[in-house]
Amino acid sequence: IPLDSANKLALDVAANIYTSASTDMIDARMSSASSRDTRSSINFAWDRFRPRSNWTWKAGASVESDYLSLSFGSGWTINGQEENNSFHVSGQVFLDRWILYFPAELRDTIQPTVSTDKRRSYNLNLTYQQIINQRLNASVSTDLNCQRGFLSTPFHRVYFQGEILPRIENFPSNRWKLPVGLRLNYFATNHLIFRLFYRYYWDSFNIRAHTFNLEIPLKLHMAWTISPFYRFHRQTAADFFLPFGEHQDGALFYTSDFDLSAFSSQKFGLGLRYIPLWQLSKAEARLQWEISAISLRLSHYRRSDGLKSWSLSTLFSISN
Repeated sequence: IPLDSANKLALDVAANIYTSASTDMIDARMSSASSRDTRSSINFAWDRFRPRSNWTWKAGASVESDYLSLSFGSGWTINGQEENNSFHVSGQVFLDRWILYFPAELRDTIQPTVSTDKRRSYNLNLTYQQIINQRLNASVSTDLNCQRGFLSTPFHRVYFQGEILPRIENFPSNRWKLPVGLRLNYFATNHLIFRLFYRYYWDSFNIRAHTFNLEIPLKLHMAWTISPFYRFHRQTAADFFLPFGEHQDGALFYTSDFDLSAFSSQKFGLGLRYIPLWQLSKAEARLQWEISAISLRLSHYRRSDGLKSWSLSTLFSISN
């Protein structure tokens, strides 16, 4: 909602309804067989932009099913004299508070050992963009992130050798993340674009990762665009990751979350975008609101530990 030329308000409301054996009814009792669960969120944001200085700042708040969050951020952009390059720097602060849900069989023994329900995140983004020629542009970016506080997931169980009851996973109270990305967009023709992206990732949990992404939008018609895509990712394991039942007593930090394990993954699929031609006659029709684009995206995900999934998503863009 634009208030004036410099200020905007935004409100996002979302609800995700899904099946999951690992998270079903975690707020009431022990995880049951796969059933339905709902995760909801409300996010409010205020965005202020000063055109003369290319400076913007934001403030927001969100409420989700298992945590509360406040956020603040600011950004500044420097454009080159001929506007063929730009440098952007921005920072964000997130002040989160968990609503802690523990496994039912451990609630009497775990809660006193957890010293905080707070998490603080500090982000610094640096991005340089360059138009190399009429067909090629590139950007280099890095996102330095620091997290402090309660970083583990309170309802993730970890089973130790020789122990019947599990423990909840335990992370260090500090985590640093540093991804560095390179993006190239090559306009081969007026109808064909190659979008390439590579990212190297490092964090203080000793995870190292490489990610490569390729997307090739092909404009079939004025209204239709088809976009095949492929993504490859490979990472090492966190220092304190071990599978089910392999942790030994005396470990200071521990997790069996396979998202922190060593694995490689592939994701590929096809996107379809339709821009209604009747939007060109908007002025004549005197419409206040209209659908400006419709997108459909189908993808398949495969991970080396056996995880497989299909995803189908749609997007309707509405403008006035």
